[in-house]
Amino acid sequence: MHKLGPIQRAALEALKGLYREYRTNLITGGYPPDGARVMRRVWWEECLYMEHVENPSTMARVERSFLKRGLIEIDDTYVMLKSNGLG
Repeated sequence: MHKLGPIQRAALEALKGLYREYRTNLITGGYPPDGARVMRRVWWEECLYMEHVENPSTMARVERSFLKRGLIEIDDTYVMLKSNGLG
């Protein structure tokens, strides 16, 4: 498997950061952290504000590459990190 490029690394770190934030919020609220979920739209918005992700088509390519590599799963609303995306 090829290494991640700078845009992919930044998008993966953004997703991990959102998970960390949501997990912390759940813990602070007295809830189990494993209930943390990130909305796909929120992840895309976070990435589109980054310096490297210029437009939605770039983000779509990143997302497809993550799906192909097995780093994420997507349902209609949420993007989930798979265990090999957490490392």
